[in-house]
Amino acid sequence: MKKALVTCSAIVLVFAVFMGVVFESYRGVLRDGISEYVNETVSSELSSLMYQKDINYIRIRDYQEAFAKALTGYDITLDKKEIEGWLELIVKSTDSSNSFVCDSDGRGYDERGKAVNVSDYNFFEQVTGGFDEASSGVLIIDEEALGGKGVAFVNGLKLSEETKGYLISILNIENLSEGIFEKQELINYGAWVAVRGHILTEYGERLRNNDADIDYIWEALPAGSDQSKFQHAIAQRNTFFEEIPEYGYVITVPAPLSGGALVAFISYKNMNKALDEPLKDYYTMYIWVMALLVLLCISLFLGHFLATLLSKRKKNKEDRNTITGLLTEESTERHINAYLKESANQSGIMFLIAINGLKGLRIAKGEEAVESVVVSFAKKLSENYRISDVIGGADSGEFIVFMKDISAEKDIRKQVDDMVMLTHDFKAMKEDEDGEVSLSVGGAVAPKDGRKYSNLFAASKAALIESKARGAGQVVFYHE
Repeated sequence: MKKALVTCSAIVLVFAVFMGVVFESYRGVLRDGISEYVNETVSSELSSLMYQKDINYIRIRDYQEAFAKALTGYDITLDKKEIEGWLELIVKSTDSSNSFVCDSDGRGYDERGKAVNVSDYNFFEQVTGGFDEASSGVLIIDEEALGGKGVAFVNGLKLSEETKGYLISILNIENLSEGIFEKQELINYGAWVAVRGHILTEYGERLRNNDADIDYIWEALPAGSDQSKFQHAIAQRNTFFEEIPEYGYVITVPAPLSGGALVAFISYKNMNKALDEPLKDYYTMYIWVMALLVLLCISLFLGHFLATLLSKRKKNKEDRNTITGLLTEESTERHINAYLKESANQSGIMFLIAINGLKGLRIAKGEEAVESVVVSFAKKLSENYRISDVIGGADSGEFIVFMKDISAEKDIRKQVDDMVMLTHDFKAMKEDEDGEVSLSVGGAVAPKDGRKYSNLFAASKAALIESKARGAGQVVFYHE
């Protein structure tokens, strides 16, 4: 009694320690799971918002491309009325705040017909130096007269034989980024960046250089961050999620149409907020488990005596093979003999099944491949036969199937047909998976060929030898 109590107490103590370790591991798994969930959720929401903004971005570019082709050969002065109408259409149909056309000296007019001189703007030198006739692209600009920081969509024009010019539309950065990061409570810092990492717009507080005038997202990252990973993710338009030691997590969501990406940073502190609610359940569960350990001690103590009682009564314990899960040969023999001894009228058939080709498979693919074949076939036998049938493995490697209460010729033929189908299906399946592996089957009938396991096994073995001699996939019954 005391020994059992001490044993139970020791088990409970070990279990308590084990559960503590498990729950601590669970906390780590939970954190990883929540982090992944937050990543997927935030990425999905940002991706949806990005797509809508992206469409607006692409719409301006498409209008620009279409009108740039249409303007070929037009006279910037004589055709002003028609050109002005097209410029107005760009502004009304897109998020563009301004649209204008000018000659190579920067003189022209906007969608309202107002004269402009683009040569006064800081970015015009990039326009004249980087855009030829029929070329197009975007520039990041910061012109107070055009509403501050923005994106300039530029198309080179050949207005007439003598006149080269430019079609330019302006997208204000505030219009581009409005509503993207503001509703994301977990995000500490976010930025929309161009394909080369140039920051178009920002939200929140940077991780580094917060008060400095910077151009690229790498300059906002913590010191020691792997810049190449961000560059690769943005250039390849891949979604990117990674933990930044001592800070938190970074998420990069590509712009599917225009290029560039949204980059968002989530601190450990904010990520922990997402963990708070699940962790409350975790701690509650842990307390309940510890409280239940006392009841477990009592249960184990009572279980000790119950197990002792059951072990004395359970003399015919079913021993099973640890690999296949089938009965061992000793247990198989015990079950079959017990059944046949119940009455002189007891009947049944025994199949002794051998898997051919395992030696070659072992040489070609190793022991694991052989074990996989054996286990899958054992599972197949368990699925195909009745729960009342005896299914086991012989010490010599064959499989044994004994089907009870089968004596009629038609029933025996049905079982043979089923076994033939099994050998065929097995061979076809394993040819695809593991190479040339097949079955051979020997059979015996009780009580005709014996009223004991040993007699039936010997008869089945003789039939199996003949089956192998005839070729793979044969089912042969014992005959004298």
